[in-house]
Amino acid sequence: MTTVHRDDLLDSRYDRVRQASYLALDVDNWQQANRLVSLFGEAVDGYKVGLQLFHGDGPTALEQLNRLGKRVFLDVKLHDIPNTVAGALRAICQHNIEMVNVHASGGRKMLEAARQAVDDSVASGSRGDGGVGAGATGKPLLIAVTALTSLSDDALQEIGYRMPAKELVLRLAALTADCGLDG
Repeated sequence: MTTVHRDDLLDSRYDRVRQASYLALDVDNWQQANRLVSLFGEAVDGYKVGLQLFHGDGPTALEQLNRLGKRVFLDVKLHDIPNTVAGALRAICQHNIEMVNVHASGGRKMLEAARQAVDDSVASGSRGDGGVGAGATGKPLLIAVTALTSLSDDALQEIGYRMPAKELVLRLAALTADCGLDG
């Protein structure tokens, strides 16, 4: 196995890796996150902001990552009634993020409301400056989590799913695609 050091990542051979990767900022606040961002510097273009940082220092983290020209994947796995998820996504679209996710198990109406909210936010011009890392359309990619990797077949049965994880994942992935999400 080859070891790659931070400075090696600046080499153009790693451009595709930088453009397709996100470093997880699984910390409590922007001060801690900024230490990681500073440490990796130009070697990392994209960062994942999850629930921990988002609830601890979300707006600051998103603003600072945007200011630094970094791509942001907002990993908040939204799952609520359709109207609530749509409202949350409209607020999220005020920030320049490249990608955001929802739970596919929220169902068709929630997924369609999520898709519509992201599309409407872009169409209405309420989305910041088009996003540092936004896709070609200038809107964030909207993706869905099908099943958490921590859920075994037994755990899924315990919460009411009567199918193996593999079958559930395929069923929810098909629903996600049918609702027009990006992945």
